[in-house]
Amino acid sequence: MSSDTIKSASSRYLAFSHVPITVMWAATTCSLTGVAISAAASAWLMTSLDADPRAVSLVQVASSLPMFLFTLLAGALADLVEPRRFLIMHETFIVVMMSLFGAVVFFDWVTPTNLIFTTFVLSACWSAAAPAWLSITPLLVPPRDLDSANAVNSVGYNVSRAIGPVLAGFALTGLGPAAPYWIFGATDVASVAALIWWRAPQRPSTGVPAESLLRAVQTGLRHAAGNKDLRSTLVRTVAVYPFACAYTALLPLVARDMASCSQSLASAPCWARLS
Repeated sequence: MSSDTIKSASSRYLAFSHVPITVMWAATTCSLTGVAISAAASAWLMTSLDADPRAVSLVQVASSLPMFLFTLLAGALADLVEPRRFLIMHETFIVVMMSLFGAVVFFDWVTPTNLIFTTFVLSACWSAAAPAWLSITPLLVPPRDLDSANAVNSVGYNVSRAIGPVLAGFALTGLGPAAPYWIFGATDVASVAALIWWRAPQRPSTGVPAESLLRAVQTGLRHAAGNKDLRSTLVRTVAVYPFACAYTALLPLVARDMASCSQSLASAPCWARLS
């Protein structure tokens, strides 16, 4: 391996030389893992409540639709509010909501309707918080290490999406259907603690009055319309994402059918299994 390759690989992780990004990365990766655990558990839980493919697919709809409905407004809002304070209140609300929903599942009060509603509210919360999380990243590292910070954030997101469903399976089988939601609430406490610990640097005052939310949205739309690279990204996203969602929405039913077949095969007589 050449020295240039080694230098390039190491530069991707220079962000970890700064304590704020390291602490925040660890906390948000835990929280994102909790999101993945909760999402996998909700999809599986719906197959137990109502195995109709339309009902199961509604979990994916409730999870994905808020990203299209609220992210633009959330991006404009992130420029108008103090992100640290906003995120502390926001993540605290999620902790409380997940703790209460875990109790609903534990006492067997859950229904398809309140499961879909909770999934929608949770996704709406994350859609509202995502731009604010992105806005604090430049405050955690010097400008020269911003590319590295963005890279490690992507690594944390992908790691959480990879291990979250596996952990959800262990939690469901070992601890019961309410456990994934309580685990998510516990992991999100890490984000709240990290935000309380971190002190954001003071932003210099520009002396310019803050934009209204509507005007900020209009500015964002004009920027998207005039940016060729961004338009291309949006077109690709719209072209791929609906079909990817359709595929993943029904995977819980496939897993449920495979589990049922395995149980039936395990309980069959020896001669039936051999045939």
